[in-house]
Amino acid sequence: MVRADSISVRDLSSQLKTAVEAALKANAGFAGVEADIRYVPNPGIIGFILRDPQLDNRQFSELSKLAGDVTSKLPQVGAKSQPAFLIRDGGIIVGFFPVAEMLELTE
Repeated sequence: MVRADSISVRDLSSQLKTAVEAALKANAGFAGVEADIRYVPNPGIIGFILRDPQLDNRQFSELSKLAGDVTSKLPQVGAKSQPAFLIRDGGIIVGFFPVAEMLELTE
């Protein structure tokens, strides 16, 4: 049986913070956005939350690019994940879906 690559939650958190900061800087329309970085168990996205005031005049293409940029800046997990964003009441979750072959979270 093939096991998933593993990454500690601590390492993933550190890498994700760096990736989100770099992605926000690379997308001028998101300058000054405060990222609320977290793992959202349902729907399973790892990334950050943009709240309503940060979403004025955003287009889907901007959010898609931002999700792709975050994912591409995570060398250990980016190639084995799917960029994603989810619109929910009060905000949008931007990041990626981990896939089963991608990782096991360890402490």
